[in-house]
Amino acid sequence: MTSAATGRGRLKPRLLALFVALPILVALPVWAFTWASASPEPHGLPVGVVGSPGAVQAIEDQVAEHDGAFDLRTYDSAATATDAIENRDVYGAIVTEGPDRKLFTASAASPAVAEVLTTTFAPPSEGPAPVVDVVPADADDPRGSALGSLVLPLVLVSVITAVIVLLIARPGWEQIAMIAVAAVVGAGVAVAIAQGGFGILGGDWTTNSVAPALTIAAISGTIVGLVSAFGRFGFVAVAPLMLFLGNPWSGATSSPYLLPEPAGVIGQLLPPGAGATALRNLAFFDGAGASTPLLVLSAWIAVGVAGICVGVLRRSDPGRELTDATRPVMDAMQG
Repeated sequence: MTSAATGRGRLKPRLLALFVALPILVALPVWAFTWASASPEPHGLPVGVVGSPGAVQAIEDQVAEHDGAFDLRTYDSAATATDAIENRDVYGAIVTEGPDRKLFTASAASPAVAEVLTTTFAPPSEGPAPVVDVVPADADDPRGSALGSLVLPLVLVSVITAVIVLLIARPGWEQIAMIAVAAVVGAGVAVAIAQGGFGILGGDWTTNSVAPALTIAAISGTIVGLVSAFGRFGFVAVAPLMLFLGNPWSGATSSPYLLPEPAGVIGQLLPPGAGATALRNLAFFDGAGASTPLLVLSAWIAVGVAGICVGVLRRSDPGRELTDATRPVMDAMQG
């Protein structure tokens, strides 16, 4: 058999694999992004209620019409409801004092949620109730779109960092050190641009840098760790997960409670969503509610470090296995 015939014989299975894989590769991101952004509605959105038993019952009756959209939590006073908002226990509160009703919101938590609460509980047709923005969004980013746009660049930087580390770092501590340095530098640049350049973040620069640093370390570390432990499958499994699910399901541009179920829950268990929530809470709520997303990021980092350690223990020929693990990436980069 001639070499040309052999080449054509090898090409046919590859073309078949391409035609099978291409629709899946296109469908996954299109479905994930479209599903997350189409017709956002609240799902179990926590909202505080203050008032007499009769007033609370009237609000509960109103909420019942929305079939699980809101999770009402009763508070004794406007002050305790305000504390709950500032501590990230609820997104807003309906405060009824006699004949008067006030709506407390926190646009820093989510401008989209603040708009939903205003539309639902202070309808213009009935004369809008006074709206108190307890924790306002930054004046330079009132819609929260700029803050939400940070997620995709951080994911891309993390994937690129993982590729670079796999290509040039020796397995083990050198990989861990390079990931740590890249995370710190990347986070510093991101916060310098977002907070120093555009002023879309509040709070302390150093504190705000913690969330993007852990996000970069979690994503890149997990990729490097799983590639080290399982070869090329680690990259194929993790990178698309972060790009095509973690990014659109992060809730960064709206809120996890406005995403269809269970996308909001899953998104908060992935580094992009956890990182976005941690950054928002650090920047605008003095760290309230940041412990859970930071623990999620730390868990992913631990998975990455464990994978790197497993890879070192299993690797009999580090150079050969590293090349094998990164060959799909290099082939893709070379076209």
